Amino acid sequence: MKLKNFIGIALYVILSIAVFALSGCNTNNPEENDSSRDNSNTYYIKHSWGGSGWSWKAMQYAGGNQYYYEGAWGGIGANINTTISDDDAKWFPEDNIDGADEVEIGEVVKFVYDTSEDKLYIFNDNSGGSNGENNGGNNGGNSGISYYIKHPWGDGSDASWSWEQMTKNGNSYTYTGLWGGVGANINTSADDSGAEWYSASRISGASSLSMGTQVTFTFIPSNGLNGSLSVSAAGGNNGGNNGGNNGGNNGGNTSDPVPSAPTGLTATQEGPKAYPYVLLSWDYNDADHYVIYRSTSKSGTYSKIGTNYSSSYSDENISNGKTYYYKVTAANSSGKESGYSNIASITINTTVIESPAQPKISKVTFTSAANKSITLYWDYEVNGAHSAPDQVKLSTERETTKYTYYVFDWTTASTKKKHTIYLTDIVGSDNKVTYDQQMWLEVKNSAGESKISIVWRPIDDKVAVGTGSQFQEFTR
Repeated sequence: MKLKNFIGIALYVILSIAVFALSGCNTNNPEENDSSRDNSNTYYIKHSWGGSGWSWKAMQYAGGNQYYYEGAWGGIGANINTTISDDDAKWFPEDNIDGADEVEIGEVVKFVYDTSEDKLYIFNDNSGGSNGENNGGNNGGNSGISYYIKHPWGDGSDASWSWEQMTKNGNSYTYTGLWGGVGANINTSADDSGAEWYSASRISGASSLSMGTQVTFTFIPSNGLNGSLSVSAAGGNNGGNNGGNNGGNNGGNTSDPVPSAPTGLTATQEGPKAYPYVLLSWDYNDADHYVIYRSTSKSGTYSKIGTNYSSSYSDENISNGKTYYYKVTAANSSGKESGYSNIASITINTTVIESPAQPKISKVTFTSAANKSITLYWDYEVNGAHSAPDQVKLSTERETTKYTYYVFDWTTASTKKKHTIYLTDIVGSDNKVTYDQQMWLEVKNSAGESKISIVWRPIDDKVAVGTGSQFQEFTR
């Protein structure tokens, strides 16, 4: 019996040693101690994200040796690194990414990086992903990407260009406004940088349109921003954003159509300098009311600031020195709005301009008697009661014909502070003088003007300057 126990114990010890050796001396959870499992690093992925721009994103740990990140597929390829740096990053071109040939630009996919295989995969289960839409499908959750269009709305002028956000409709993006010719830019942000230019010849349907026609632009992404852009007159048998027989936003309601976009928008500063306001005016059409939008940047975001039933609006919420940009839409009684009007802008100036002070002759120099000329040096005073002049003029009366002669007509005051006057300009080539030569030096600005009298007595080489009985005399 003792021998049997000894043999049993010996076999148990031998078996335990064998199991211990086969298990690699691992007495803990084998999954927690698997040397192939990698969760000790943080991984980052850099990609063009649907064409919106290259940037680094932190990947999430998926278990085992895999990390993932969900985002919009932008083609080309991707970088993987353990830091947010291009240095030593692993580049995976599109051809080396498993699954890249099965997705479209703009689709939201899951990027999966396997550290043990050093491979990058992308997956799209056609359900729309975590960022998808209710209908899923091939859109792959593309609602996370916005597209913007920049166009000269209505008149093709430089002042009317602005960025507008397009509305997503399935796989396409639309915007309704006034056709301005030339072409349009498309981007994933309201920014000129990186935008794709579509000339009018590249826009399907553009050749048949007239300037100012209300149209709907339709953009279909296919390879980032290099997709297809078409344009058609808004409304019609197929509906569109502004209605039509089969629907659109108006639901085919021809009894209350969306009016055309306002035209002729202007902005002027009105009121006293202490209480200024911007007066907006535009051409009246058959709108129920108008909606006014404002921005501090021509291509920036325009915010609604008010509505009005007449074709004008006063904006009092303004600041001196700032430039404001305005757009107006026309709306029907249901609140459906037209495309935007042209853009009107204005820079607020509340600086009070006073009339200039009388100019002052600071110096007079005389030439020899043979040349008979004088050089006048003048200046002006600026203080609380007087502003600087914008222009200056020097005139006299010719002795021989008795008509006003302009030594120089109105010119820029800040640069014309010295002038030489020759007697021959006034009395003729023989320099014969029978009486004192009367001249006037005048200055002006937007608030008014002022002048002084100058009397030149060539025979005595004297110049008297002043007004009324107050004269200052200059002698050789």
